[in-house]
Amino acid sequence: MAAGPRLTDFDVLCFDIYGTLIDWEAGIFDNLDPHFHPHPVRPKHLRTFGLCEAREKFRNPCMPYAEILAKIPMRMATELRLLRPSDDVAPNFAASIGGWPAFPDTIKALRSLAQYYKLVVLTDADSDSVAKTVACSLSGITFDAVYTAQEIGSYRPSRKNLEYMLERVCKDFEAPKEKVLLVSQSQYMDCQPAKKMGLKIAWIDREETFIGAPEVFRKVKDPWRIPYGTPAGWEAEDFGEDDDDNESEKDDVDDMELVYDWRFETLDELVQAVDMQRD
Repeated sequence: MAAGPRLTDFDVLCFDIYGTLIDWEAGIFDNLDPHFHPHPVRPKHLRTFGLCEAREKFRNPCMPYAEILAKIPMRMATELRLLRPSDDVAPNFAASIGGWPAFPDTIKALRSLAQYYKLVVLTDADSDSVAKTVACSLSGITFDAVYTAQEIGSYRPSRKNLEYMLERVCKDFEAPKEKVLLVSQSQYMDCQPAKKMGLKIAWIDREETFIGAPEVFRKVKDPWRIPYGTPAGWEAEDFGEDDDDNESEKDDVDDMELVYDWRFETLDELVQAVDMQRD
């Protein structure tokens, strides 16, 4: 019986930044919630952000992510039936992305993994937003390549993004798909499409996540088609309507199963597993 793959079989690690390396929920909550509620309600506001962000990315696939972020405060106010935020909230929130904090284990883990792998990024953020993050929260880290939705022309979980990354990695580093390991927290945005394309996956199961959590998407058949103004409680199974002009590439996720080849709760656990296999 043939042995299964080992973490040491790969040459390239492909990361999502926001949610895997960067604690974007902390950054989003800290920068938005003061404008919406005197008594913070973290899960509700973060889930509402995720819903509004998903809609905007689907409707504006070529819009830079900073502009997507700038739309979110007004969309959230509508969703939560709160007062309109002041005019400075949108641009300030979009600019805050560079200061969203890294997870405590991120910097040390990336430095360790960089000894053995090429580190590449596949992200929905635009190049300016990524540059701000790398200069601030990921200071001292150098990625071998950064592939953005801005240059690809679509947002995850479109398979176009993974296809673009694989094509570039093969060209830039002579690494075929079999030598690329996807490392991500997001089941819906990364792990699910990666599994369908035959990529191996290291799932970073960050606890207490609310944006894009599997249990949220299991309850919403097609979040890209949910109209604004729908209450953010996710009680209904399907808020959307068919729209032939906006045919989504995203599969329904009612019965989405967790997919991964390795599961770790932190990046530090991934590093430990790599070190053990290298010994």
